[in-house]
Amino acid sequence: MRDFLENAQIIKNSPLDRRDAFFGGRTGNIATRCDVAGTEKIRYIDVCSLYPYVLKTGAFRIGHPMVYIGEECSELIGVAPDVDFNSLEGLIRCKILPPRDLFHLVLPYRVRGKLLFALCRSCCETFSQAECTHSLAEREFEGTWVSCELRKAVEKGYRVSEVSKIWQYKVTRYDPDTRQGGLFTGYTNSFLQLKQEASGWSNECVDDEAKERYLREYEETEGIVLDKNNIARNPGLRSVAKLCLNSFWGKFGQRSNLPNTEIVKNYQQLVALLTNPEHEITDILPVNDEVIYVCLVEIARRSGRSFSADQRRDRGIHDGAGAAEIIRTFRIIE
Repeated sequence: MRDFLENAQIIKNSPLDRRDAFFGGRTGNIATRCDVAGTEKIRYIDVCSLYPYVLKTGAFRIGHPMVYIGEECSELIGVAPDVDFNSLEGLIRCKILPPRDLFHLVLPYRVRGKLLFALCRSCCETFSQAECTHSLAEREFEGTWVSCELRKAVEKGYRVSEVSKIWQYKVTRYDPDTRQGGLFTGYTNSFLQLKQEASGWSNECVDDEAKERYLREYEETEGIVLDKNNIARNPGLRSVAKLCLNSFWGKFGQRSNLPNTEIVKNYQQLVALLTNPEHEITDILPVNDEVIYVCLVEIARRSGRSFSADQRRDRGIHDGAGAAEIIRTFRIIE
């Protein structure tokens, strides 16, 4: 059975699922303790507005993808392991072998409910803490990643052994010279301006000349014209603007299989819910003699098929933002 599942073409050729490329951010700690010696100083670095930066400057996919399967992939990017992802923007399902001597890992891998950055698939699956003795095939990962992640992985020594599917997209990206393009540039600029003005003047702005220099440099850097009459410290307004900047993109990646609660007041309505093959009843709570709450999940959503709620979300946005965040964080770590 295992050999059949690993080699059956109908399984290998199953459609690519965009959500497989959505991993979220890198949160692992590299060192749990650091002892200071002599005059050594420990520094803390905070990346300011990482997700707003990604939303404003990142490349986001637009339109419908061109789909390549099997040998068609080789015609587009070359034959593994000598593949070239530089001219490709999109999603790629492939098998890839990590190097053995890389400390900061590039590609995430999801297994047994955990998100790991590792050099061996078999060690991930067993959560092994011992020295790895697995073969190349046992170490190899198979999954779906965004092209920018794979470009960085190949640069750091990962070797692609097989590419089975490619979804190639057109992209839009903000141009800082012309200040044009970008999918969320207008939205990000609006709330970034609001947040910056509500932060008040910086400590360096001690006179009118310093304030004018601050306004000029901010416009040159971000392309945003701050209104000096609106610059005043307002913690509440700043928090709202920051929330709008940081939480916006996640709505596109929100799960669609969240449970719903129906308020049932008659027998016919209850029977309709209980006999509906598209619903799975997870809980029934009597409230009083006239009302009960019925908690349900749509079965079609659980199995991955689309409903109207899914159509309001674009997987190409959230996995693109997540991958860009991972790569940006990796560059900082380097």
